[in-house]
Amino acid sequence: MTLTIGSLFSGIGGLDLGLERAGMKVVWQSEIDPYASRVLAKHWPDVPNLGDITQIDWKDVPRVDLICGGY
Repeated sequence: MTLTIGSLFSGIGGLDLGLERAGMKVVWQSEIDPYASRVLAKHWPDVPNLGDITQIDWKDVPRVDLICGGY
């Protein structure tokens, strides 16, 4: 079974990349910085960027096994 990840404050996806290399799968990301969002879109074109976490309707977000976050 592959663990799934939701990524908050994703930045350019450094933590996401490490977790993927450990065998996990990123299901969604949340980032508002325009530059970082472009990097995420390039490296994870099939993973939705949910944007501003204060604007997300969490009942519509797919459940994941692990939530990670940058700071």
